[in-house]
Amino acid sequence: MRVAIFFSTILLFVLAVALLPMSGPAEAVTKSGQPIVVRSAQGVVPTVQALEASLRRRGVSTVVKVEQSASAAPATLVLFADPHHTADASARALDALDLPLRALVYMDGDSVSIAYDDPKALVKRHGLSADEAAAAGRAVAAVVAEAAGS
Repeated sequence: MRVAIFFSTILLFVLAVALLPMSGPAEAVTKSGQPIVVRSAQGVVPTVQALEASLRRRGVSTVVKVEQSASAAPATLVLFADPHHTADASARALDALDLPLRALVYMDGDSVSIAYDDPKALVKRHGLSADEAAAAGRAVAAVVAEAAGS
């Protein structure tokens, strides 16, 4: 049951990727166990706005947005989820470590980056198949690439 709940949270992303063409290739940098980082062509605020707009177009809601402007460099953490697929009482409590999904938009020197956990690694923790993990990775990458303007 928990596998179905977790997968339903990312299912909307997968469907959106199948229906919408992905914009140009994003510059993603990742190491095993490290977040995926994509450079944005815009500032922090416009990138956050573009990320939220990309999510909305796919029917995904921003759950919470945490602006960290008091830090050394501006950053905004965006947590998002499909409002039609929420966890029920049978879900494992530890699923909340990964859900809702999140992305961090932040200043990285003179440029802006979007970082997010590789869904392939996250869904492995929840027992999904390799195909489901790959589809989730493509879906989140499409949202981030669109927001980054690449």
